[in-house]
Amino acid sequence: MKNPLSTTRIVALTAVAAASLAFVGCQQTASVKAQPVNTVQPARPNGAPSYIADRRLITDPALHNTVHINPVNTAWSPEGLLKVEIRLVNLTDQPQSLEYRYEWTDEDAMQVTSPASRWILIKLKPHESAVAAGIAPSPAVRDFIFKMNTRRLTPN
Repeated sequence: MKNPLSTTRIVALTAVAAASLAFVGCQQTASVKAQPVNTVQPARPNGAPSYIADRRLITDPALHNTVHINPVNTAWSPEGLLKVEIRLVNLTDQPQSLEYRYEWTDEDAMQVTSPASRWILIKLKPHESAVAAGIAPSPAVRDFIFKMNTRRLTPN
């Protein structure tokens, strides 16, 4: 008696089933949207942000319309290091990949070089916000320049 499910048929049916599952899985993954997140915080927080006035130079209008920069919050650490937090908000329905870095300057507006002044990748889901934090490399730092661009793939 001949086996109705030969090895060739079993392999073919398995391949079709696997392809169907992969297609369905891709369809479900592609249609998943970022879920809203509820948060709770004190009505009267103990900590108060120290927002500073800032000046913005926009050279990439598309990025400006994609990611919003909220007010800039600064503070000084007990060691005398300038700390900066900038909240970035994705304004779109699409995920965004960005790079940012801080450049630090002293009281004479001269750049303070540091290995920590490198581009940092940040990924934002649709309508997500995240903090781009930086801490000065030296107590001599008095100011900063925050730079941001869209993630560009560069060769290693």
